[in-house]
Amino acid sequence: MAKKGVSKISGNTAPVIGEKTTYQVSEWYADTAAGQRNSSLVTWELFKKRRNGTFTTTHIRKKGVNHFTFGQVAAGETYRLEAYLFHPEGRGLLITPKPAAIPKINKVELLYVDNSKGTVFSFFEKLRAQATCVNMLGKELVFTLWEDDKTGPGHHAGNQPIESKKARVNKNGIAMAEFALTAALMRQAAKGELDSQLEFYVTVEYYAHKKHATNNVHVANPYYMPPAANPAPAAPKPEQNLPAPAAPAPATPAKEKEENKKDVPQTQPADSQQASGTATVDQPPTNPIPDGKSDAVVKDTKIEGIIDAYFAKKDFTKLTGQEAGNYTYTFGGKKAANNTSNTVNKEKVANAILSVGKVNDKLKTEKKYTTKEAIASALTATEYGTDTTSHKTVTFKTFALGEEFKKIGSAPLEEKVYLVVSTYLLQEKNATITVKEKDGIIQGSAGAALPISQITEAKMNSTEALTEADRTEKTAFTGAIAKIETGKDTEGKPISSEMLAIPVQLRPKSDDDLAKWKEKLNKGRPDGSYTYTFKNSYGVVDGNKAELAAAIVKNAINGSQGNPKLESGKTAHADDVKKALETKTYASGATVTFPVYRKETEMLWLEVSATGSKEHKKEFLKGEGAYFEIGNRCSCNRNLTESEL
Repeated sequence: MAKKGVSKISGNTAPVIGEKTTYQVSEWYADTAAGQRNSSLVTWELFKKRRNGTFTTTHIRKKGVNHFTFGQVAAGETYRLEAYLFHPEGRGLLITPKPAAIPKINKVELLYVDNSKGTVFSFFEKLRAQATCVNMLGKELVFTLWEDDKTGPGHHAGNQPIESKKARVNKNGIAMAEFALTAALMRQAAKGELDSQLEFYVTVEYYAHKKHATNNVHVANPYYMPPAANPAPAAPKPEQNLPAPAAPAPATPAKEKEENKKDVPQTQPADSQQASGTATVDQPPTNPIPDGKSDAVVKDTKIEGIIDAYFAKKDFTKLTGQEAGNYTYTFGGKKAANNTSNTVNKEKVANAILSVGKVNDKLKTEKKYTTKEAIASALTATEYGTDTTSHKTVTFKTFALGEEFKKIGSAPLEEKVYLVVSTYLLQEKNATITVKEKDGIIQGSAGAALPISQITEAKMNSTEALTEADRTEKTAFTGAIAKIETGKDTEGKPISSEMLAIPVQLRPKSDDDLAKWKEKLNKGRPDGSYTYTFKNSYGVVDGNKAELAAAIVKNAINGSQGNPKLESGKTAHADDVKKALETKTYASGATVTFPVYRKETEMLWLEVSATGSKEHKKEFLKGEGAYFEIGNRCSCNRNLTESEL
């Protein structure tokens, strides 16, 4: 039968990351009817070349839409773009996206803790700032939360930096930082605000730390504001936060950027962006202003609520500043290498003790740490070493490491983890956490509550294998919210947070149910059926069913013996085929139908409820890229979402 549909397509085979690229139908098969030669009827599908050399679908299909924008994750990968009216033919245009010539921060967005876009925030809510970048994989960005004390759009020299954090750009071109809009954080910035309100915004900057051509500093983005010329005064910083940066330098006029081709030392950001919104408690969210900067107002109102919820591991990593005895370090080198006669040399030796001596690695086993400042202040002699009389060692202060819950994005089945909830003004109230499935691989329906096992704190810390008696299976986990000290402010006063942490094991109570879970996770989610056609007559008896079933699965997966190839991402199992086969002779052209499955990762999210002066219910980890995964995350052979391309 003569072919009909798209015969050939054309377009850029080396598109630049971050730029929209359009492709065209350049030829149709001769027998394609005139009415079918319509670009709105064409489906464009993208396939990715895998490690074994085969191309499988990314599941990105666009009907009537012929443009693609490839993201950072696609750089250097090979894709095949097919266009068709009826079905893909296994041929098309080979595409290898290339990195952008210039590192760019394309946009900055403000998000709520559930990763939905936000413009209005409560004073006691967490703010997430997300930067979308191009050609910046692994680069470090500086996120800064500013007090906006000036009128008009853009950054002003008089505005006060509140807090800065660093984050690295991941393989998807995304970097994210969280700011807790708490009273402790805002105290310094709120001084002098007669109406008890605080206006703020967030900037994101990339420092190249190397010579960088000035004509590379181009940001085609309507949100970009020329930075102010003078550095803003540094605000006191909370413990462990980064120092707030100086205000960015004035923007170079476009003509100067184009003409000045010299390399200059990169002392100012190579690229920067900013985003803002309104934080208040008494009005509904509003849409962000498309150009410029909208004020962000925070009111000091006693509003209760649920701030965040996540899966976590507990570790002793919090730097408390609380003294915990002394540590004596023995020098291995001679005095010539350990001169400590001035402040600069003392800091060098202190850094060497920390890096080469790996003192903190040793102290961590005792749940302690030390600092460069503590070591330097203890270096009272002018030199240390094995060839000195009485300065072969130095004794310095150590400090206690505090417990803290570290958010995790994935864990294997049967792992012991914590379900953590943070709240505001709900101390001593009960919170209930429900673990839910995204796709229902185990329970059979999307959004179904997943029963897992609660364990005791003692069993959480035990290295012994747990028994069925150690586990209590639940679909809802309830506990009292407690106030805990999480650190100290710049004046040395304690900072407290409200939190509930419930120890659980990611499995059902019984081993029999665990085996069923593993079978479902390994088998995949039911996704339709496949009808296999016998090419030749074949007699089926009980003795050859298993062998025949295995052959049928192989033929279906490979598209052999005249049968269509099983859809990418789907699989079949010989035991299902064996059950479907009857003990009889199948004539040529006869068929057998059996179920097929889609292999997917088990993804979970959390629903949290609590009752204070009113009822609260919120969802967390529910969104692409935010779900908690059962199993270790791996992008080695994963289908891509359109947002990643």
